[in-house]
Amino acid sequence: MSTGGSQGGGGGSSSGGAAERLFALAKAREERRKAMIDSEAAELTFKPKITPRSRRIRNRAGEDGAAPGSGGSVGARLFEDAKRQRAKREQAIKEEDKKCTFRPTMLT
Repeated sequence: MSTGGSQGGGGGSSSGGAAERLFALAKAREERRKAMIDSEAAELTFKPKITPRSRRIRNRAGEDGAAPGSGGSVGARLFEDAKRQRAKREQAIKEEDKKCTFRPTMLT
């Protein structure tokens, strides 16, 4: 039975307090997690020196798997590869069909 208070859909007044406590705990936990990530990131000082060859390889694939300027991602690249493979498979089927000389005549 709802009391119709401002508990945001909660049951009685005691469950509203529990929801607020849980929300506060989750918010504090998230703030601690963000602070820990920020402090760990501040400790990361290594900057690798990239050779021209490595730079070309990185530019082909991009750091996230996509070529810079291509606007694509790994998923887009995989999709394009699948399209090429499908076209190649369809072409092979067409060439195989050309080898088949028998054409049955269907009577209707």
